[in-house]
Formats: sequence, structure tokens, C-alpha cells
Amino acid sequence: MIEEQEAVRVRLFTIQDVMQSTVRAWLQDKSLKVTHNLAIFGGVGLVFSMVTGLFGINVDGIPGVKNAPYAFGVFTSILISVGVVLIVVCQIYLGLKNPVAEEQVEVRRLELQEMVKMFQYDAETIARVRKNVSRNNLPPPAGDAFRKDADYLIIK
Repeated sequence: MIEEQEAVRVRLFTIQDVMQSTVRAWLQDKSLKVTHNLAIFGGVGLVFSMVTGLFGINVDGIPGVKNAPYAFGVFTSILISVGVVLIVVCQIYLGLKNPVAEEQVEVRRLELQEMVKMFQYDAETIARVRKNVSRNNLPPPAGDAFRKDADYLIIK
């Protein structure tokens, strides 16, 4: 009887852990969406900032480019190439992460349903065992220790 109660307790903690991790994953996904939107706004702002900075520079003041009509084009192409290199390096090192697929969510839901079914089965089994145990079924020395009108059962 104690083993069954321990098994039910372990299953309860397992179900609680699964439910908490599911809620945690949901909150993390929601936070990821907000972070993604903020990153997009930041990226758009960065592009606008770079364009205004590019048109605000004075390339005639840079040493070695006096009266050079192509200095602005060279500076712009260098700036664009550095940006492309940075994007490629970041993609290689950081990589793109795949979002959570519907199949993974479905598998997680099925696992949780299976755990709930196991818990229900254990609870029903313990209820059946408790129903079959009465003071009259106990051996005489153990049965003598109880009052006949008591509403409790002592497990030794």
C-alpha cells in the first residue's frame, strides 16, 4: 500500500514537472516573439541611422581624397562589404534556429495525456485496494488493536 502511494506521489511530481516545463516553454516562446519584434524594429532603425550617417559624411576632408569624385562610392562600397561580411560571420557562428514545430507540440501533448492516464489508473487501483481492506479482513492480533467504530486504518 505504501509502495502504491509512493508511486502515485512520484507520478504526481512528474506530471507537475511536465506541466511546469510546458508553461515555461509557452512563456519562453511568447518572450521570443516579443524579442524578435524588437530586433526587427532595431534593425530598421539601424538601417535608417546608417543611411543618414552616410549622407552626412564629408569625404573631401579624409586625407588622400582631395578632388576625388569616386571617394563617396568607394566609402559606400567598403561600408556595404563590411556589413555583408559581418552578416555572414554571424550566420555561420550563431546560426538560424528552427522554431518549435507543431509535431513537437503534439508529441508533448500526447506524453502528458499518457502520464495523466497512468496517474488515473494508479489512483483507481489504490481506491480498489482501500475498498477491499477492512478491519474484518485483518489478522486477529492486528484487528484487536482497533476500535470497532473508528474511521481510520493504521498501517504498520
